[in-house]
Amino acid sequence: MKTNIIYLIIISICVALLVNSCATGKDTVAVSQTSTEKQTDVKASKKADSYIEMNDGTIRKYNQIKLVTGIIYTPYLLANEQIKTLPTQIKA
Repeated sequence: MKTNIIYLIIISICVALLVNSCATGKDTVAVSQTSTEKQTDVKASKKADSYIEMNDGTIRKYNQIKLVTGIIYTPYLLANEQIKTLPTQIKA
């Protein structure tokens, strides 16, 4: 009986770690910033645009590109927090 409880605890910890490893936040790399720092980042990002090269050779420029991943669905790029781009649409 005690071994079953120990196995149950170990499995629940592994599941919790697995779920947390796939979770994404709004800014996964950035440390919390003040509002003035965010305003300067927005101004700087307008100068240094990111881009995606499509399969047909066109280049689309964006202010921000984020990689969204998960266990159940296919990873994709989210540009300007609105435009979803699938891996089949871009050149690698």
